[in-house]
Formats: sequence, C-alpha cells, structure tokens
Amino acid sequence: MATKETSAPKDESSFIESVPSAAVPALLDAGGTVYLLEEDSEEQAKKGRITAHEGNRLIVRMQMTDEAYAQSPRQNTPFHAALTSNTCTYHFVTKFTSSTPLPDHIWYITAPMKMIRQQSRSFVRIPTLLTIRARLPNSLGGLKNTKEMELVDLSGDGLCFISKEPVPEGTEVLVEIPDLPGFGTLATTCLVRRCAEHKRPTNVVYHIGTQMAKELTNAERIKLERCLAHLQRAYLKRGLGVK
Repeated sequence: MATKETSAPKDESSFIESVPSAAVPALLDAGGTVYLLEEDSEEQAKKGRITAHEGNRLIVRMQMTDEAYAQSPRQNTPFHAALTSNTCTYHFVTKFTSSTPLPDHIWYITAPMKMIRQQSRSFVRIPTLLTIRARLPNSLGGLKNTKEMELVDLSGDGLCFISKEPVPEGTEVLVEIPDLPGFGTLATTCLVRRCAEHKRPTNVVYHIGTQMAKELTNAERIKLERCLAHLQRAYLKRGLGVK
C-alpha cells in the first residue's frame, strides 16, 4: 500500500538545504574537522582541523605527512570542502591561498559565504537527474515489460525512482541504470522498502525507495563510490551556484 505524502517529499531534498555560513559559527571558528577535495582531481580528500576564522579566511591545521605538506597546491586552487559535525556535514567551495613553512602544517583557505547542510546517514543519497529502465512486479509473480522511469536519487546501497503506479513494499524490481559516470551500466535487483504517493498538479506519481538485493563486488563498489563522488560534486556545484 502506498504511503500518501502530499506535502514536501521525503527524498534527499529533506536532508540537504542551503544555509548561510554564519549559522554554524562554532564549527567555523575552531575545532571543526574539514575534508578538502581538489576540484577535478582523483586524489583522496585531505583532512584538517580548523583552528581559527579570521575575516574572510579559515586557518586549518592539516593532518598529513611532511612530504605531502611540502607539495602545497598553487594559490587560488579551488577545493570542495566538507565540514563535519555529530549530526550534519556542511559542504562549501573554498580556495587555497597560502601555507606556512614546515614544521608547521597550516593552510589558509577562503571562508564560505554559504554552505550546503546535509544530514548524516550511513549511505548518502545523491539527488540526480537520470533515466533508468525498470521491470516492476505483476500480479502473477513475474515481471512486467521494461519501462523507462526517472531516478530521484542514488546511494551505495539503494535508489529511489518515480513510478506512475504503486509498487508493493517487499517485492523485487529489476533496475538498469545506463551510462553512470565512471561506472557504465548498473544492473541489479532491488527490494522495495517504501512506496510514497506524491500528488502533482496534473497527476499522481509514486516515489519507490529500494535497497539493492544483490551484493556488489569489491571492484563494482569502488567504481560506484567514485561515480557517487562525481555525482555529488556535480549536485553541490549546482546548489552552490558553481559553473
């Protein structure tokens, strides 16, 4: 049976919102752990702790080896930053401006004017505009013909898509997502965990929340994590107004 949701949809948009940086001063002023991912880089995020917030810059004590610290980025190199708390992660765009000489490990980066707040969860669902192919269950215990549907979000262990008809919770659907960045085609069996009714001005649709029933191989999981990182950067760029 579908759950009616005539107000704000409980998809990823309820977990992500734009907030002014002034709304989280305690984290920006000192003590917050920040992860810095260089734009268009395949390297792992660099970790540091904010020690001070001075005007339009943040002072960050980087947690890295002397060798890694010596390879400082060029001035004005852009980074996507994630500032963590116990309940949320705050995403923002920043630029590296300068650093202190060894033995200190201090970076100076630009302070954000606004941030994207994302509530913590075991697997982050990334909102994305993609078309999937799905086979829904029929009344005889089999599967209907393949139909194209809109993807709402994707995570490391599940996905949500839009269906014109309700899908019973506990049933299985076959899903194929073609042309995922850095992954290719993801084809998997999914177990329906939620079916929520959403009223549109001209019709009614259903958000089908699912969990992947098939375990991914280690190679597939690594590729999917990279794909999700790419999709998240693209989503955050849109939310932060970055071209």
